[in-house]
This record gives sequence, structure tokens and C-alpha cells, in this order.
Amino acid sequence: MNENIKINITPLIDICISLLIVFMAGGKLFIEPPFRVSLPEAVINEEKEETGKIIVYISKDGKFAVDGLEVKFEDIAFIVQKKLLLISSGLVVIKADKEARVKILVKVMNLLKSLSINKVTIATDIPKK
Repeated sequence: MNENIKINITPLIDICISLLIVFMAGGKLFIEPPFRVSLPEAVINEEKEETGKIIVYISKDGKFAVDGLEVKFEDIAFIVQKKLLLISSGLVVIKADKEARVKILVKVMNLLKSLSINKVTIATDIPKK
């Protein structure tokens, strides 16, 4: 009984690679900021999926985060520039708490403009009726 048994593992490798891709792509969808942000309300709110975007969070007490990672203001430019190399849309979404100071929001927007980022939007919530 000297049989040559061969096991084809190609389908197993295909499934593992597919699962790896799904989890890598899906992991970005569920990023939570390190602090709570209550968005201001607006009459017009464009619902867009948040993939392929960089999200900058601003808390009411002046803390910052980029894509769920808490950072100092001085580090925002460097991190955003590195992340822009990885996405094609070039879109930056600012999620500022409704109680955050406008001065801080303008400071972040000026920083993004100095990086030649033209696609910047501010996230809002739909008013409750």
C-alpha cells in the first residue's frame, strides 16, 4: 500500500486570502474615535459611505483624532498626508463636536487647506423631528 496521495490545498489558500481581504477592508468601517463626538444638526445632510475617506475628529474639549487614532494637533498634517497616499478620493471629513470651538475647527480647516486638500466636508446629523 504505497499510494501517492496528493491533497490539493489551492481552494483552502483562496478562501484564506479572500477572508483576509474582507477583514482588512471591513476593519476600516468600524473605527471608533477615542472620544465621543456629538455632531451638529443640519437641514441638508448628505449620506455617504465612509470608505476611502480620512476622518478627522474634534472633541468639545479640543482633542483630535485621525481615523480613530488620538493625535496632537501638530501631528495631524503628517498623518493626513501619509493617509492621502493610500486613498484615491482625497476626501477629508471633519467630525467636530457641536460644542467644539469654531476657532479650533477653522484652525484644522486652514491646516488641511495648507496641504492643498480641496475635498473637505464637515459631518452633521439630521435634525430630529
